Amino acid sequence: MSGGVRNLHVSNCIFIGTDVGLRFKSNRGRGGVVENIYISEIEMLNIPTQAISFNLYYSGKSAAEDLDAGDNGSVEKLLPVTEETPRFKNIIIRNVNCKGALQGIFLQGLPEMNLENITLDNIQMESDFGLICSDAKDIKITNLNLKAKRTPAVDLKNSMEVIIDGLISKSEGFPLVHVSGKRTGKTVLKNMGITNAEKQVVIGNEVGKNKVQVIK
Repeated sequence: MSGGVRNLHVSNCIFIGTDVGLRFKSNRGRGGVVENIYISEIEMLNIPTQAISFNLYYSGKSAAEDLDAGDNGSVEKLLPVTEETPRFKNIIIRNVNCKGALQGIFLQGLPEMNLENITLDNIQMESDFGLICSDAKDIKITNLNLKAKRTPAVDLKNSMEVIIDGLISKSEGFPLVHVSGKRTGKTVLKNMGITNAEKQVVIGNEVGKNKVQVIK
């Protein structure tokens, strides 16, 4: 990614049993800017790992090996931003249908350089785990139909300016949404069928007061 990737349009693709579906990966030290990416009309079936994956802690291993290695997203240290810091921004993904994946959506930026301005629209997803979003800002998710076997269906950590507008969840059990991380900023949960916010939305004690807004 050191040379950057810009102004790319991908559409009308089918993924059947591929290691990952849509995969964006980089690491500290790589540098480069990935921006202005538009993806649409994607069909997926039986994805062994992640259907939609942004991972700025890529280790050089396969996605399955990365998952087995543990949660790299737990790293909290903010390093200085330099020309070696990768940056991913201005990416739109819409009209995706996935039937079967271990992880539906995985958005993992860096503490010192968040994923920025990511739009996910009209996503149909059947997976074991739902949506995980860490170290990201300006994230807009609309019309997400998510059937996840594990809860929470949506797990947000240290992310800001997040809007989820329209979530149909067929996940079993509670909570529906978990929000954590002291760097969490404004988060809006709208049109998600939340009738009991205290039970369906769990917010960590470290999250600032009034950072999470639930709109029925």
